[in-house]
Amino acid sequence: MDSWAVDSPVTLVLKAPNQKYEDQTINCFLNWTVERLKTHISNVYPSKPLSKDQRLVYSGRLLQDHLQLKDVLRKVRAAEI
Repeated sequence: MDSWAVDSPVTLVLKAPNQKYEDQTINCFLNWTVERLKTHISNVYPSKPLSKDQRLVYSGRLLQDHLQLKDVLRKVRAAEI
């Protein structure tokens, strides 16, 4: 992940566990913390969930608020998409 620029934009797909809402695509940055991402989700997700009520899971791992996205996201090559 060293080749990633921390101010690079990334696109994430949010999936609701209850499938009440369709998958949502959002843009964010690798230098954001999980807490910052939750704040962004509160503003852009259809149900406007409070940050404190969100549980973000990536690759089976519950993401802690203090972590930066660059440290938890794995790089995906275009061929994997």
